[in-house]
Amino acid sequence: MINHVLYFFAYSILGWACECLYCGIPARRFINRGFLEGPYCPIYGCGALIVILVLDPLKGHPLLLFLGAMIFTSVLEYVTSWLMEKLFHSKWWDYSERPFNINGRVCLLNSLLFGIMGLAVMYVVHPFICDVFEQIPALARLITAAVLLLGRFMVALFISGTPEEVALSTDVAVHYLNIMSICLSVLYMLHIYRSALMGLGDTVMPMASGIVEFFMRIGVAMILPVLMGQEGIFYAEVVAWAGAAILL
Repeated sequence: MINHVLYFFAYSILGWACECLYCGIPARRFINRGFLEGPYCPIYGCGALIVILVLDPLKGHPLLLFLGAMIFTSVLEYVTSWLMEKLFHSKWWDYSERPFNINGRVCLLNSLLFGIMGLAVMYVVHPFICDVFEQIPALARLITAAVLLLGRFMVALFISGTPEEVALSTDVAVHYLNIMSICLSVLYMLHIYRSALMGLGDTVMPMASGIVEFFMRIGVAMILPVLMGQEGIFYAEVVAWAGAAILL
């Protein structure tokens, strides 16, 4: 169950990254396509879980898997579009100008792309993600899942003030906390590598990675906000961890 929670968030993040690139590159600027608190597009998390859990029996039949992923994810996209329009009185996407669309909510091109993505998830992405998660201790996975699911409640315990101040502070804190918890595995591996090298008597590389982490944190915190706004500050820590881990 814990792994499935993490799968949902992992694929929601990957979907968010794809959406940001797909929309941001033509516009030549960063466009945050997230919907919740954090870098998430939940519809991708749901779609990936459908492919993983429902369509697993079709794993040995690529054509049927493609068709199944195409149909299930298109239905999901249609229902999600309808629900969001009813609940929020706004359209998050509109394919009315594309050929072979249904009420502007789904279109043939995207459905075909979702089918291809279903094949990629089943045969390439998910096996890799499973291998990565297996390297993370069960306790770390549990903590990450708990923070992602209960982060708002946990943060609210430590914030006081007027309702407006609490709401604003909580939104910022939860957003930052979610990003940090998602990348906890990077920090975990960084500490493991540093400790292992120091245990072997190598103090130069751990020190060098610490220096790289320090300067990357400062540099990214200065550069990314220019491109991404406030989001850039949130990702400075994560990029610093990744840079230090790559050096090791």
